[in-house]
Formats: sequence, C-alpha cells, structure tokens
Amino acid sequence: MLPAYVERNHDARLRETLRRATESRTPALILVRGDSCTGKTRAAFEALAAGPALESWNPIFPRTSASLLEALAAGALAAHTALRFDDAHKILAGRTGEAVAASLLSRLAEPGPLRCGGHHLDELFHRAHQTIR
Repeated sequence: MLPAYVERNHDARLRETLRRATESRTPALILVRGDSCTGKTRAAFEALAAGPALESWNPIFPRTSASLLEALAAGALAAHTALRFDDAHKILAGRTGEAVAASLLSRLAEPGPLRCGGHHLDELFHRAHQTIR
C-alpha cells in the first residue's frame, strides 16, 4: 500500500497532458524530469491512475534498452499502447540507446494514439542539452 500522495503544482498539468495524449490520434512522448528521488515515478503513476481509463490500452514497461528495441522491432507499439520507462538516460544511452531513439522517433511518426512516458534526471537532461548545442 502506498502512502497518501501529496499533490504538487505540476500534477494538474501532467494529468491534462496525459488526457490530451489519450484522446489524440497522434502519438505523444511525455517526459517527466526532475532531480533524483523527487517523485517522478509516483507523479506519473498518480496521473495515470487519475486519467482516462486504460482498460483497452496495451501497457508495455521495458526495463532495458534492448527490451524496448525488441518491442519496437516486433511492432508491439501499435495504436492504443501505453509505453512507460524509468531512467530514460539509461534506456537511451549507448549504441542500443541510439537505435531505440531512432526506432521510437520513427514510431512516433506513425498513427496513434500512443502514449510514451519516461522519467529523466534533470542534471543529465541539462548535460545532454548542453552537448547537443
């Protein structure tokens, strides 16, 4: 059993983003980022629980970049799939991570609806953003 959730300023925005993504015919990638141990996973969990029903959606929760790449290659991310992964900085790192990013980008260009949600540490997000510039 989880302890009571203390709602924060970003929760309403996250719920609204998830609601729009669920109702849209266009795939969406939603990235929740913040410092370590700030509640990114719990915020996403609570937003999903409060959002539109996902009974008819196929959930996929890969733990590694290799397993996500396998799911993408197998076409497992069809319409009405909810993809969720923790530690985006690990899933999208290295050679396999680059292949995952390219495959995920291709999938996001196809018809939806598809919800992809990941969690990323702020420090690593800013570091990657600086590298890209």
